[in-house]
Amino acid sequence: MGTRGDAELMLLAEAENLDRIHEFHVVLAQSGLMKWSEISHSFLGMRKSSEYSEDERTVPRGFRGKYVFVYPFVKSREWYALSAQERGRIMQGHIEVGREYPGVDNHTTYSFGLDDQEFVVAFDTDDVGTFLDLVQRLRTTEAVALHGPRHAELHVPADVARAGAERARRASRSRSRPGCRPVAARKPEGSQERTAARVG
Repeated sequence: MGTRGDAELMLLAEAENLDRIHEFHVVLAQSGLMKWSEISHSFLGMRKSSEYSEDERTVPRGFRGKYVFVYPFVKSREWYALSAQERGRIMQGHIEVGREYPGVDNHTTYSFGLDDQEFVVAFDTDDVGTFLDLVQRLRTTEAVALHGPRHAELHVPADVARAGAERARRASRSRSRPGCRPVAARKPEGSQERTAARVG
């Protein structure tokens, strides 16, 4: 269940290709849920290896935490004008801080040419306070403190959702598939969903 004022439900769909994502949306549109809801946000992205980290990120990992935080963003032209070496150096401090919080898992997908944003980042954790501490610490890294405001042109406030107990148990037992799309759903006036990755 979502916590934003414009979204009450977040769905994260992860599949091996876009055809499966499309099928998901067709079935969703035909469901009873969508008769009483409308999609307020929808973000599409794909997993790929990071140019800044050697961590394997192409193999999907299930969302096992009770809470999921999702936000899209776009880097500025100024950021891409930096040399690859400089961007890599800046990002290392950012990555090292993240590794100090193993209780928060990061799921980064790439949206270049697929959607309006360039990245969709999702975090899952059982402890909201730990996530808050992580984000506060990240604000002190060079990537954010010196380059964040100038190099992030679009940074939509995070969508936060609490996973149902049964979904959390299923996620811990099941294996995710490549690609992901979060979808957020909202009640129409008078009466909501969002990781291929698709969030909506």
